[in-house]
Amino acid sequence: MFKIYHPSFAYIDHKFLKNKVIVTEKNRIVDILDDEDFEQKYGDHEIIDGTGEVMIPGTINAHNHSFQSLLRGIAADKPFLEWRDQALYKYSPYLKAKDVYTGAVFAFSEMMKYGATTVCDYFFLRA
Repeated sequence: MFKIYHPSFAYIDHKFLKNKVIVTEKNRIVDILDDEDFEQKYGDHEIIDGTGEVMIPGTINAHNHSFQSLLRGIAADKPFLEWRDQALYKYSPYLKAKDVYTGAVFAFSEMMKYGATTVCDYFFLRA
């Protein structure tokens, strides 16, 4: 079964284009075509109406520390080095494996909600 996405604009080949549909099958893009052509080619499939929406590729978060999502709001008004000392270094030693997992689930869910499709996460353990 195909899903047909029909946004007002789609970012394709470094341009925002109108009147395009993006056809997916099993969460993979299989076709991009003009909106007047898709019914003839794909017939009766699920159409996701994106009127007023812009479809863009997913973003990449190339540097992340997901466990730090648990430290938000602690010394948030401080410069980085003060935050590092008052939040990161102060509370990180108390985090257990389950806490790190919870922080990762929270951070990855939030990134997914806002369009990040790839994440490079950094974490270390002291022996």
